[in-house]
Amino acid sequence: MMPTSNLSEHSLAPYRAIFANAIDGIAVIDRNGGYIEQNLAHRIMLGYSHEELIGRTPALLLGEEGFRRVAKELTDTGRFQAEMQARRKDGRWIDIALSAFGIYDDNGEVLCYIGMTQDITERKQVEMALCESETRFAAIFDQITAGIAQTDRTGRFILVNDRYCEITGRSREALLELRMQDITHPEDLPANFEKFRALAEGRGGAFVVEKRYLKPDGSIVWVHNEVSAIRDAKGHIQCVNAVVTDMTERKRSEESLRTAHDTFRHLVEESPFGVYAVDADFRLVQVSAGAQKVFQNVRPLLGRDFADVLRQIWPEPFASEAIGRFRHTLETGEPYHAPSTIQRRHDTGQVEAYDWKIERLMLPDGRWGAVCHFYDLSERQRYEAALKESEERFRLALESADMGSWDVNVRTGEAIWNRRHAQVQGYGEEGPHSIDQWQDRVHPDDLDRVLAAAEQAKRDRTPFVVEHRVRLPETVEERWLSLYGRFTYDEAGEPVRFSGVSLDITDRKRDEAELNLRTRQQQALAALGQAVLVQSDLQVIFELAVECIVRTLDVELCKVLELLPSGREVLLRAGIGWHEGLVGHATVSTGLESQAGYTLAANKAVIVHDLRTETRFSGPPLLREHGVVSGMSCIILGVGDRPWGVLGAHTISPRRFTEDDVAFLQSVANMLAGAIQRGHAEDEAARLAAIVQSSEDAIIGQDRNGVIISWNQGAERLYGYTAEDTIGRPITLLIPSGHDEEEQEILTRILNEEWIDQYETVHRRKDGRLIDVSLTISPIRNLHGQVIGASKIARDITERKCVEAALRESEERFRTLADNMSQFAWMADEKGRLFWYNRRWFDYTGTTLEQMQGWGWKAVHHPDHLHRVIETWQAALEAGEAWEDTFPLRGRDGHYRWFLSRAVPIRDADGRILR
Repeated sequence: MMPTSNLSEHSLAPYRAIFANAIDGIAVIDRNGGYIEQNLAHRIMLGYSHEELIGRTPALLLGEEGFRRVAKELTDTGRFQAEMQARRKDGRWIDIALSAFGIYDDNGEVLCYIGMTQDITERKQVEMALCESETRFAAIFDQITAGIAQTDRTGRFILVNDRYCEITGRSREALLELRMQDITHPEDLPANFEKFRALAEGRGGAFVVEKRYLKPDGSIVWVHNEVSAIRDAKGHIQCVNAVVTDMTERKRSEESLRTAHDTFRHLVEESPFGVYAVDADFRLVQVSAGAQKVFQNVRPLLGRDFADVLRQIWPEPFASEAIGRFRHTLETGEPYHAPSTIQRRHDTGQVEAYDWKIERLMLPDGRWGAVCHFYDLSERQRYEAALKESEERFRLALESADMGSWDVNVRTGEAIWNRRHAQVQGYGEEGPHSIDQWQDRVHPDDLDRVLAAAEQAKRDRTPFVVEHRVRLPETVEERWLSLYGRFTYDEAGEPVRFSGVSLDITDRKRDEAELNLRTRQQQALAALGQAVLVQSDLQVIFELAVECIVRTLDVELCKVLELLPSGREVLLRAGIGWHEGLVGHATVSTGLESQAGYTLAANKAVIVHDLRTETRFSGPPLLREHGVVSGMSCIILGVGDRPWGVLGAHTISPRRFTEDDVAFLQSVANMLAGAIQRGHAEDEAARLAAIVQSSEDAIIGQDRNGVIISWNQGAERLYGYTAEDTIGRPITLLIPSGHDEEEQEILTRILNEEWIDQYETVHRRKDGRLIDVSLTISPIRNLHGQVIGASKIARDITERKCVEAALRESEERFRTLADNMSQFAWMADEKGRLFWYNRRWFDYTGTTLEQMQGWGWKAVHHPDHLHRVIETWQAALEAGEAWEDTFPLRGRDGHYRWFLSRAVPIRDADGRILR
């Protein structure tokens, strides 16, 4: 069986934290252009759920023309980077910065594509506002993508947004009738409510909690809550505010990885063969099911000092010798093999025999361990001893009536046989009448050996002892005979008679063959397991597996079938014995007419004794075209214990496969399942690492002490330092004077398991220049949930800060100009609704902005002219043209005055009317 992959949650945790908490949207696209995976930022940016995107192509967002443009450049160059427009689910177009690249296997074949998107709509609007600052006044609206909820100090909801309703699965009206306690999972409520009550009563501060909500249908959603108090001007707590993020997908991904790890460990521990592992501290850490019998008197077992375990089982000096062998392999990596060890146990007094081998392997904790594979030969030793005893009894029972007997006249060749000897060789009770008829029943492959043994016994005057196969007429059955006889001689020393007895040993030979087959299967599995451990190419592993099966089970055909994404067919991924050109191309239906389909549907191993008379399924053309008669098949499990495919072995002649044969085939399938899961974990790690390295943002990993442990290319571009410059150095390398306490505060919050989003501060580049950055920092946890460091994503916002400052200055100039001019000034949105007036308008009309918003201006127009003004205004809006009209307006004194009004549309770079 295969050991657990070296990839652990510890090594994947930084990548998962980065993927889940990245500011930018990240999507994984398969080689056919379909979505495989996206992070929360990607879904929020575009308004789609995970289920709505899976299997769809980015044409849904970019349009067909935009998607073809991206696909062509990726195909030609392997990368794509540009600013584009994407259509959200609600139909709104947003500006994005798209960076995409391909991930390839060792053969240069595309595994998938990674797309990284940044919503630059706001940046575009800010830039446009700066350009048009002398002619317009723009408002910047923030879209809240997290759930927001406010409660009173008892926990009753008083305000919720749409996203919070979506997360909890309830309407706004329903939530306002409930308390926070009513929708919190009962197991999470006590700890959560204690912190909430302390905050509401002023005894505690803001806090962050991960907990579960119960939806109305009983389903569970995991959320990340940042809870704080809202106070009035005097500092009194008015209500409690919670910012809620849905983290169900992240929890599901973490559970998936734990399941994959447990499944792989299960494959080792449930192995029917002897396997156990000793860690770097010389403690027994893993024991397979097949090895439990050896350690049955050692309790507790796992975690025990291995030297104590061996001394409890075996006597000296063997125990100390074995301890020395294990320590030598653990320290040097030199393997040790003992093909046959026979010892009397110290704890039971029984004599046992083993074939055992020690090898050094890397264990899941990242340290060396020693793994022992062994085969229990005790039963075989006892069987061989019993066999010798049986043969001795046979010699003592030569005169037994149930044995065959013969008497041959050497000179004439005439023979007299008893009834039993005649029956065993397939003759009637009277038996044959010549030595030639006797020889005709000896298997052709054994005849020369039998005649040579008889010649030697005659020459040396020694007993004639031989075993041979009997060839029976009109049947494929073979029987074995054991012969014992002597020659008698005349006075001249010439042989005259050849007499002896025969014993049918067919059953014994079958038992020996079965025992040898089981031993050969165990050795084949061990050899295949070692090969799988050092091989990462799945195709090579599949080919090694089919070779092992064909060689060990002595079958003509073997196959590895991979379940295709449609689920309706399986692909002949690897095999032996099939016509040229079929492997890698031929497919078989998964319907119930095929053996593969029936195996998948039955969810268990299937044995076929004769395909010609099979009634459960008809058999696919692939098997019938190759003359398959008998066979067996079992399921290969993939990631998440879902069926990956089918492993099958077939013969072209009738054969009755045994349960032991099926167990061997299933063991090989389990090895393939482990290799597939290991490959999936390695691909996932490579994909996440590629995302980190290719991110436009700086991504920095640091340990609990603030020492830098990882540094991507984005960090090199932002700070000017290379990875060699920074790894191993403190994060304060980037902190300018005056900000030291700020970094210590961040580290303290992270160690307290807080998640920090969009923290704006100042950092120092290698060249000494100070830059404004926005930080997103999340804790990195080990397998036990303990915080072991932090993942920090930094984005340069220096240019944005400059643009915002310039925009504020420009807007202030505009307001000063507009409010001090003698004419009226106003602005409307693209629908014609007015949203801003200058001070001169309000001074004349005596109204407020709230009264005039939208179409409120109709209240100050003369009723005799209002209908005409609205018609000309709407006509100009529909035509997208400038508007001009004259009409009377009512002043604050109630009198009307005539005015000439003009308006022109303001358009963006694509000609769309903004206002």
